[in-house]
Amino acid sequence: MAYIGTKPTIGNFQICDAISVVNGQAAYTMQVGSVNVIPQSANHMIVSLNGTIQKPNSSFTVSGSTITFASNLVTNDVIDFIQILGDVLDLGVPSDATVTNAKISYPLAQSGAVVSQFNRTSDNGTIANFQKDGTVVGSLGTDSTGDFVIDGSSGHSGIRFKDTVLVPKQNGSDVDNTIDLGKSDKRWKDLYLGGGVFLGGTGTANKLDDYEEGTWTPLVDGASLGAVGYYKKIGKICLVHFGNQTNAALALNNGDDYDISGLPFSMMNDGGDAWKYGSVPSASFADATASYYSQPLTGRQNNSGAIHIMNRSGVNVSSSDPVNISMVYSTT
Repeated sequence: MAYIGTKPTIGNFQICDAISVVNGQAAYTMQVGSVNVIPQSANHMIVSLNGTIQKPNSSFTVSGSTITFASNLVTNDVIDFIQILGDVLDLGVPSDATVTNAKISYPLAQSGAVVSQFNRTSDNGTIANFQKDGTVVGSLGTDSTGDFVIDGSSGHSGIRFKDTVLVPKQNGSDVDNTIDLGKSDKRWKDLYLGGGVFLGGTGTANKLDDYEEGTWTPLVDGASLGAVGYYKKIGKICLVHFGNQTNAALALNNGDDYDISGLPFSMMNDGGDAWKYGSVPSASFADATASYYSQPLTGRQNNSGAIHIMNRSGVNVSSSDPVNISMVYSTT
């Protein structure tokens, strides 16, 4: 707002409580609502005595909440009123419903301290509502247990922060098996878990607690092929694969058997029946005539934790034939 001349001083204007004159006394305490008040200076006051406005710092002075007149007052003197104009640039306490957005400086900022604080007292419930064009689109608050909650509008999801659990919510209530995390065309990227994932149910049998890919060094009857093996482990099931293109010194003659060791993970073994966690291996290979075969092999775990395989395909595989072998086994 523009002004002609000096801009008026903005203050917290107050009328002091009535003061009874004491004969022969010059100093009096100023109060508003029975609470001591301290003007910024005598120049920030209007004082009327016996119907006459008094001159600041001449007819009276102030120190703290005490006003002292230039001379002692007598019984017939009357202090008509004392008006405190307020501190320069101090608005005091605004009237209810008078502070609008235009009077607030955005963004709110505070260096090294809390910028804003909302405190709901007495009971749990909504602490802050968020609206768009007068319609609530979300809220922050606490539920009946005191947990912090974020709620969306009607029909929308929310979340409850409960000790070590994040609980899904919808329409202001906890829900089960209702809220999705992402969608087909709005996916999250990577998920890092220190535990497991329960798929299709909440029982122990539904928990997937491990997935891993890597390489291993296969040994055949204790000797290395000089080839790199690969594995994928899903839960307790491990798929291993190894092979060679040429001259890997692995002959799988019909009827021969071998122990495959060096497995990337220990094989399950209950001690009572070490054979029952065996594998169902398969092999693909080409013989000396370049004829290609894909044959199952018999296989099972032996007592030393290796996989014992036997070629019963009816086809001999020489050490110069390319061969690839895949096996699946149960881990501890």
